[in-house]
This record gives sequence, structure tokens and C-alpha cells, in this order.
Amino acid sequence: MRLVYLKINTVSYILLLLLVSCRAPIEITDWPDTLPPARVFIALYEQDEENKSLQKLENYLLWIKRFYLGYQIAPGWLEIEGAIEDYTGERWSEYCSFLEQLSIKISSEWAQDNSVRKINSRTAAIWRDALVEAMAQDKLDQFLQQFTADVEDLLSGELSTQEVRFTRYFEDDFAF
Repeated sequence: MRLVYLKINTVSYILLLLLVSCRAPIEITDWPDTLPPARVFIALYEQDEENKSLQKLENYLLWIKRFYLGYQIAPGWLEIEGAIEDYTGERWSEYCSFLEQLSIKISSEWAQDNSVRKINSRTAAIWRDALVEAMAQDKLDQFLQQFTADVEDLLSGELSTQEVRFTRYFEDDFAF
């Protein structure tokens, strides 16, 4: 009789743990207004079973914030976007929505666990440097077309990260 009671309590305990682990939607209280809404990234995270099994949502969202805001070793997307806004001036509204959608695609992939992501920090740094060069050479429109195609091709598997080099976009004046 005691053994049956122990089994029932164990089952009840496991069920209770399962119920407690089913949490309500996460409340984001420190999400900057300058970033796309957190719910966008939460939805993308929830759809990716492979990454969910490797990375907690909180960690994923931390890397999303780092993508946009920057961290010790790299400027964030918002800083780069600011440079584009300064460069394009009146044309900024043409780029604004386009760049937001592109940033969501890039950041949601880059923020994933290293073992599954298709966009890594090296690739993002190359794109950042090429973007700066595109503005310096007054070739932003041309670069953004290639950049967008490369993001899509990388996400679909038609392009590898090894193929993304600065020289894909511009001559490297510092090649030795």
C-alpha cells in the first residue's frame, strides 16, 4: 500500500512540475523601444524547435539586444542604421522599412545557438564593413541588393558563410 502511495505522489509531483513549467507568455519589461517588438523575436524563437532545444529564450533575446545595441567588441545595428540615415538624408524613409525587415532576418538567425545558426559574427562584420564601404563609394543601392540576396541565400543554404568575403562586394585595398 505504501508503495502505491509513493508512486501516486511521484506521478502527482511530475504532473505538478510539468504544469509549473508551462509558463505564461514571457513579459519583457526592459525591451528598448528602438528595437523591433520583442514579440516578433519570441514568435520566431518558438517556431524553431532545433534552437529551442539548445538555447533558452532569455539567452536568445539577450543576443538579439546585443545585435541591435552592440556590445564590447562590436557596434550594434542601430549605430550602423544611424550612419545610413545620415548618409541617405531625405531618402531615409525609402530604406527604413526595408532595413528593419532585413535586420529581423539577420538578428533572429545570428542570435541562435552557435551550432545551428547560419549567420555568424564574422559574416555580420563583413557585411558591416562592406556597408561602410558602399556608403564611401556611393554604391549603397547596389550593395543593398547584393546584401539582401546574400542574406536570403545564406538562410536557404544556397550560400555558405565561407563564400561571404569582403571581396564579394568590393576590392580589398588592404590585401597583402
